[in-house]
Amino acid sequence: MNPHRMAVFLLCLAAVCGAAADIVLEPPVFHGAVRSALYREKWPEDNGGVVYCFVRNTGAAPDGVAELLVNGKAPGEGPKFSWWRVWPESLAPGETGCVTLKATGAPLAKGSTAELAVVMDSGARDSVSFVCETPALRLANVLPAPEPGTLLLYLRNDGKTPAEVRRVLLNSREWAAGTDAGLAAVGGSHTVPPGGLRILELAHGESLPPMAPLNVRVLAEAGDSQLRVGAGIRLTEAAFPIGTWSSDMIQSPEGQRQARRLGIDACVSHTDWPAQEAMFASHHIRTLNICARQAGDPPQKEPDTEQVAARAGAAHIAAWMVRDEPDLHGIPAARMLDHALDYWRHDPDTPAYLNLMSMSGFNEYGPAADIACMDHYVMHAPNALPRTGITRHARLEEALEYTDQLKRNTEPVRMWTWAQLAAPVWGRQPEGWGVKHQFWSHVMGGAKGILWFKYGPGYERDHPDQIRTAENIIRAFNTVRALCFYGEPLGALKSDDPEITGRLLVSRDAVVAVVLNNNYTTGLLPFRSNYSLKSSSGTVSFAMPSWIPLEQAVTVTPAGFVPVEHTTDGESVSLRVSMNGAARVFLLGRRDIQPPETPARVVIAGRDDKGATLSWPAPCDNYGVAAYEILLNGEPADTTPFPVYTAAIPGAYTVRARDAAGNASPPTEPVLVAF
Repeated sequence: MNPHRMAVFLLCLAAVCGAAADIVLEPPVFHGAVRSALYREKWPEDNGGVVYCFVRNTGAAPDGVAELLVNGKAPGEGPKFSWWRVWPESLAPGETGCVTLKATGAPLAKGSTAELAVVMDSGARDSVSFVCETPALRLANVLPAPEPGTLLLYLRNDGKTPAEVRRVLLNSREWAAGTDAGLAAVGGSHTVPPGGLRILELAHGESLPPMAPLNVRVLAEAGDSQLRVGAGIRLTEAAFPIGTWSSDMIQSPEGQRQARRLGIDACVSHTDWPAQEAMFASHHIRTLNICARQAGDPPQKEPDTEQVAARAGAAHIAAWMVRDEPDLHGIPAARMLDHALDYWRHDPDTPAYLNLMSMSGFNEYGPAADIACMDHYVMHAPNALPRTGITRHARLEEALEYTDQLKRNTEPVRMWTWAQLAAPVWGRQPEGWGVKHQFWSHVMGGAKGILWFKYGPGYERDHPDQIRTAENIIRAFNTVRALCFYGEPLGALKSDDPEITGRLLVSRDAVVAVVLNNNYTTGLLPFRSNYSLKSSSGTVSFAMPSWIPLEQAVTVTPAGFVPVEHTTDGESVSLRVSMNGAARVFLLGRRDIQPPETPARVVIAGRDDKGATLSWPAPCDNYGVAAYEILLNGEPADTTPFPVYTAAIPGAYTVRARDAAGNASPPTEPVLVAF
């Protein structure tokens, strides 16, 4: 061969080999779409799933994904492909990103084998073959721990064989179970038992910014099988919001004050920016913003990226709403992904959430955003099957079933749900017991945020029963709010009464046991039906996680914790329950000896003829905050269960948070009230 040609050949070969070495693809993880067997919707069945494939830039320069091929074809060439993304979009040397791909069928149909190839901007290329099978081991949740620089990884074993965790990877770092410092299993064991749960503490030690990429992978063994689970998500704050939808809230200080009595700290509203900022400054209510262009080019309802960028990281914005019910309105999931990416690019510090309506759309749409949300109302809200004229009775059990389906289709994406409260769209308003049943159904299903549909100014006058019920629900919920956030749903409780069902929310220190009364009847017709609740009684039993000592067993009530009689048999605990209402909540586990944090930023939110309204954000506690002690000139003056108070006497006011165990925070800085 001519020496010159040989040199060119060797240079080209070196370039090709170098390019091949500049990217590493890991075996992908497949999460197949699941569908309810109880409530079938008239939508095309999703026989595909979501694929997470992790790509590492091993080159010396930043690089990005230029092309994605599945079985040699671009995703757009297949009718079953919905969308794909890579995040981060540019990978620094040594950085790992996640390619996420959604298809509703072939070539990513359940059980099929596929080849995924990634081509980088630099020309580097790698490919990997995989089987589209959902692993029995599930990465159920990834939550930021209260300890800085630590993540909590929740692993659930849906299989019949114990799974032994071997390695955990976060972005481009790796930990070996039982060997490397920083990775620990709550309770000491790295084994996830069949039907059980294991919580891993990953002390990565980094100061990650809000919405930082979290490319999490867990490698395990189950018998002779190698298991790999994981997902690419973003770091969403450790908060359990209680929200509402109200266009009038931002203009009504009285409505804002009343909203705080319902625990509301977030509100879907239009973009009156000064009013939003004033509402946050006075009553600590953040907004869930719909920021869309109303006309012009780009078309209506496209994200107004200029407005988003101008308010990037704003403290008063809890999240950006990508769209409400795009699945119902036939808006393609790929378009919703584009909208979510618009928010990600123009406000990298704030999450984007997407609200859905149909179970059939959960797997296709939900993973496109940081937070997957759904609405499904069941009392006096008869459900028409999507895209049909068929109307049927709504069952109370649907609240839990729809929550379960959203979680199964999107985990470990953060999950919020809408809960029925009061609204003029229904012929009749839900009874209080129905409001309570639905709220706790969503919580026990794993929701990490509840949005009331709905509360607005004047609702305490127009819907007094529903609002009074919501106040009592939130008072009880607040005492275990942190435990509900950090609690992962586990199994159904055993009950000797078929009308009683329940579930555990398992965390590091305790379990919250939610028990529901399903003994009710409905009328003959779907519309304007009569729902009637009957009493139930029986014994429920469940196994306590081995790492949680049974130091206390209490009933969670609006007034606080009440000791409850219980019996034990090894790790099994039994409770005798009598239910005249919709739900009962129990707490079992360690005694709480940690006080809440001191409330921050107590402000005078307004004045009227009754006095000055004081407001403050709810502080953090390892279990939850039960009440606030009000001190006037350093002396105890009053107690309120809500983070809002009317000061009728002039003087220096301080606030101290107290949990249900009696632990109290240090007092706040004084706020001077003068008339």
